[in-house]
Amino acid sequence: MQVKISEGFVRQQIRNAARLGSNSEPIFCFSPKNSIEPPADEKILGQWLLDLTETDFDSAKRMLERLKLFRPTIICGSEDEIVNLARIWKLNADNSRRAAINVAHDTGGAVAMKLDEDKNLVTDGNIIAIIGGSSRDFEKIARYASATTPLIAALIIFDDSNLTLEIAGQ
Repeated sequence: MQVKISEGFVRQQIRNAARLGSNSEPIFCFSPKNSIEPPADEKILGQWLLDLTETDFDSAKRMLERLKLFRPTIICGSEDEIVNLARIWKLNADNSRRAAINVAHDTGGAVAMKLDEDKNLVTDGNIIAIIGGSSRDFEKIARYASATTPLIAALIIFDDSNLTLEIAGQ
């Protein structure tokens, strides 16, 4: 049985999560570009966000291989950054869309991927949202992630008036 999800429903979920999450405790955010050491295990045992922005994948490869074990809740980055991560994690990355879906499936979380100046792909591996906006406010995602699903948390920072949804693999 296939469940249809409406854009109106997702927009309402975004608004509800924005109201609830504004008082939530932020989840831990980690960016390999700012550290040569991985975060302490206790910081990434629960929900956490992996920000791939400007990551040097050559120097961070071993760290990223290890971080896979801790299954980030939300992963943010550009198309190239998500493809590089998928390859390091030995997932199918023949294109950026497939890489994002596979990374989301593998972690059980969501991927927020910058497509161009005002277009983003957000997926939990099942639902793919193409959404407008140019925000890279990952701290805001982190604040809302504990109040809702990873997919909705990743969508909150963008302009939901430009939202379109589809089911992965269709």
